Amino acid sequence: MKDLKIFRAFGLRIREIRRARGFTQEKLAEKAGLHWKFISLIETGKSDVTLTTISRLAYAFGMEISEFFLAAFPAHYSEAKERLVAEILSVIKEGDDRQAEGIADVVRAAKKF
Repeated sequence: MKDLKIFRAFGLRIREIRRARGFTQEKLAEKAGLHWKFISLIETGKSDVTLTTISRLAYAFGMEISEFFLAAFPAHYSEAKERLVAEILSVIKEGDDRQAEGIADVVRAAKKF
């Protein structure tokens, strides 16, 4: 029964993001390579989703998979943090391995405070 709450919460997050971006279910389905009826099932919590589906949805929204789940932890979530995480991920993706390790070192050092 607990799984159903997870599916419903994930579906509500997808609907929230879709509406914020001004997408219809049809437009999201097209961008993600899914059927609009499947989007409806996801949003209502009536369908389990695979990592592949989550990845397709993230791609369609132009966001990282982790961003789907940040709002699930309200004590640790804010839109400002979400933007910072996206910015840091972008820098890591665009940089080389040395730069990524440098950023990781900074994050590790900051966690000690």
